[in-house]
Amino acid sequence: MESDARAYELVYILPPELRDFDLENAQQRILQIIDRNDGRVTFENSWGLRKLAYPITKKTEGYYMLLHLEIPPANMASLERLFNLEETIMRYLFTRLEETDDAADTEAKEEADATEEEPDAADATETSD
Repeated sequence: MESDARAYELVYILPPELRDFDLENAQQRILQIIDRNDGRVTFENSWGLRKLAYPITKKTEGYYMLLHLEIPPANMASLERLFNLEETIMRYLFTRLEETDDAADTEAKEEADATEEEPDAADATETSD
């Protein structure tokens, strides 16, 4: 990842009436919008046609897509503005992904293992009384 880029997760919904060709074109336009804003897609997953939790513009289904992307934070406002202008996107949500530190994860796991072992030792001393 570039030094000034941050990791984000993007979930967006496209209308159910889009057919294969139109759906692929809409996805390509979205990827181009991200690319023009110095973003880079690192993961892409299509969830397919799903029922919406509530109707959006009188539609009860939509094509869900999940993307992980890296983009400079300064470009997020421009990216969101372009997503608002894109007519094929019914809804979208950007979420900033927390950067995980492998050393911190290992340390937290070791602490959890240590706390699991300590109650066993305390139980052993209590039963010997």
